[in-house]
Amino acid sequence: MANFFDESFERRTNQRLGSVSGDAQLATLITLSPSRPHLFLAASPERTPWLNLARFNEIGGVVVWRASDTAGTPPPDIARWFPGLVPEVPRSFEWLVNGRQPLLRIGWAIVRPKTR
Repeated sequence: MANFFDESFERRTNQRLGSVSGDAQLATLITLSPSRPHLFLAASPERTPWLNLARFNEIGGVVVWRASDTAGTPPPDIARWFPGLVPEVPRSFEWLVNGRQPLLRIGWAIVRPKTR
């Protein structure tokens, strides 16, 4: 899952993924990728003092959430934290262990880094 977001961000921005935000569980999993992007918890920014919303918007990153529809509409809290977010087509991932769980459908969007 982390490789998908790493590669998608790099392919679209020509830069390495620097930060991830959105759903805390999903974002934390993605930060475990080999590129080790920073985690930004928008719901509780005091828990990630190394990054704030202004810095996240400056360096860019990926915002993720559990998609509840096929359009990938972000939940109201994520839409409030990141106004103007343009969601991508949701991506489905299989679980590592086969079972009765449905595919994990992730809504996501890229916050493009500011040009320097």
